[in-house]
Amino acid sequence: MILKSRNAVNVKVDGNTVNVSGRSYKSAHVLIIGASQLEMQISPSHVEIRATFSDLPEILDSTPHLLRVSAPSASLELDVDGRRISKVREEGSDVIVEGEALTFKFETDTANDSVILKIPRLTPLRVSRALVKASSGASVNAIIDPFILGIVTIYISESARISLSGQEKVASITA
Repeated sequence: MILKSRNAVNVKVDGNTVNVSGRSYKSAHVLIIGASQLEMQISPSHVEIRATFSDLPEILDSTPHLLRVSAPSASLELDVDGRRISKVREEGSDVIVEGEALTFKFETDTANDSVILKIPRLTPLRVSRALVKASSGASVNAIIDPFILGIVTIYISESARISLSGQEKVASITA
């Protein structure tokens, strides 16, 4: 199904409820491909995603467990080896990643109440929650139920910043 609208299309994922411009779906597995903007919060027991598509996305809900929201002609690009990263450097307590795209994996550890982020060229980060904000495009492949894990690709216009803050160890990834 293709939405018919001239405005930006907003997608909100709150747990296993997915809202696409007012239409509600239930899904344990969500693919968001080619979003122009993305905000995401990952905690040990919950995932919340807000994505904006500047072009009209295609929605495929052909199986009861998978919902795919995709920009026209977009594809899910994964760079788990970090080949599209040209440089990683430290700046104070932050890590700056330069290149074309940053792909990272996430999973939750409910026994230790933490989120594990696996970022190429860095040691895995164990944090209380992760915040992701991308304004230059992104894709997400997330399983939300019965457990939480996934992979995110953020397209980098200049650089991406990975920050850890507070005693709770909250990770912020912005690009």
